Amino acid sequence: MIKICVAVLIIFLGLVGYSRELYNLLSDPLVAQLPANSTMIATDITSNFMAPIRLTVFVAAFLAMPISFIKFGHL
Repeated sequence: MIKICVAVLIIFLGLVGYSRELYNLLSDPLVAQLPANSTMIATDITSNFMAPIRLTVFVAAFLAMPISFIKFGHL
């Protein structure tokens, strides 16, 4: 379990510099569907910072799935 957490952490640290780009990649199709001259709003004071970081954690966990499957397969 620790090796899986370390793998997620390493992948996260590699992706955290691109967190805004990952968020924009996901949100651009949604923004394109908004009416003209409107934007997405933040409903929480930390949303502008935490949403891209949280997405990066989920992407890191998804990319670490093969490691998880290998480790849990040998139990």
